[in-house]
Amino acid sequence: MQFRPSVLQQFQRPFTNTSSLSFRRPSPRWQAQNDSPYSPRSAPNPNTPHIVAGSIVLACAGVFAANWKWEIEARKGSHEAIQWLRTFRRNMVFSMDNIKEGRYWVYLTSTFTHISGLHLILNMMSFWSFGPMFVAQFGTRMLAILWVGSGVVGAFAQERLWKQANTHINQAAVGASGSILGICTALTCVMPRMRVEFFWIPMPMWSFMAGAAVFSITAINQGWLPFVGHADHLGGMAFGLVWGLAVLRRRTLLKFPAAPKFPRIPPR
Repeated sequence: MQFRPSVLQQFQRPFTNTSSLSFRRPSPRWQAQNDSPYSPRSAPNPNTPHIVAGSIVLACAGVFAANWKWEIEARKGSHEAIQWLRTFRRNMVFSMDNIKEGRYWVYLTSTFTHISGLHLILNMMSFWSFGPMFVAQFGTRMLAILWVGSGVVGAFAQERLWKQANTHINQAAVGASGSILGICTALTCVMPRMRVEFFWIPMPMWSFMAGAAVFSITAINQGWLPFVGHADHLGGMAFGLVWGLAVLRRRTLLKFPAAPKFPRIPPR
């Protein structure tokens, strides 16, 4: 007796001989897909974490490349390049003048702007070292919330420090450091003992973040490295700490509850 399946059945069934009832053993890949809670079409793409993190890196690199190109053209006397740079600095640089003139979106857009190639490379290398892993564990939405929240709160903290200094100079700041440190702090709340390396010196994650916070506080009080946004770093870390404890750590404990503790039975 012959059996001729429909076109849809040919794609759904795991056998190769479509003209008889002799079935072959399903392949391990097909069996794993059907044992998974996801269907093959709804299964998460394993490349998504790298795509998401890579998109942020490419966005920062693209902004830097565009600014660098127009700066070269402006030095040659191009009026178009000069006008473009003015527009760029009004919309992509966090400064007191931009805030006073109502361009509040620079709280966020400045996180994608970097002042030099070294600044860009250091920030993106730091982000790439844990960004894909963070997306794989907690998802794209959590990364977006922490990037935006840490960057904006860090900018608010930097603005507060500038106002306390009571200077008439147009202060400005750019960079993704606040967002990156906020994500690192949130990750520390979940995995405090994760091993990291600072200039090839291994240490747990919590000690690195604690050292970074102490250094930023001391630098503000002592006036070290005034060209670095120490308040921005602390603001980003503060948002990451709150979000990490209130959301990420709570979700992790609900997803992976601790093993129950049984009473100790004394030996006989």
